[in-house]
Amino acid sequence: MKSHFETHRQEYRKSDRVQVQHILITSASDKKADRESAKSRLFEIKKEIEDGADFADMAAAYSDCPSGKQTGGSLGWVSKGTMVSEFDNVIFDMEVSSLSSIVESPLGFHLIRKTAHEKGAEATYDEARENIRNFLRHAKRGAAISAYVEELRGKAVIEES
Repeated sequence: MKSHFETHRQEYRKSDRVQVQHILITSASDKKADRESAKSRLFEIKKEIEDGADFADMAAAYSDCPSGKQTGGSLGWVSKGTMVSEFDNVIFDMEVSSLSSIVESPLGFHLIRKTAHEKGAEATYDEARENIRNFLRHAKRGAAISAYVEELRGKAVIEES
């Protein structure tokens, strides 16, 4: 296991991740007027938050994303590269506790609040041990199954009818 870890250390590296909340406002259509209306509504929500309204309450009340209604807009911990690029590019550059400008993505218009940030780091063997154990067990099982299937194929007699 230690040898595998040393050979594949980069695969176990912990990537940067952030904790964010967002409010999504979708446009009724792709028409410019509908898009501007959605964007304008999000600007109004942003102003209310800047004036002291609670982000989670505003997400629950207005977000078109299910996370808004269920978790106050929380998306939990997000690793770099897992969100749409327009969203991803913003969240890793923001300061913790800050509010984004309006972000447009294929999903609609977003207002984002970053609540935490963890820098990526090298994993230690102890942190990766359970993942390594599971991977090696899975690989060994796969090899055993493949060998068994090949053995069965070698013994099989196929008759055409």
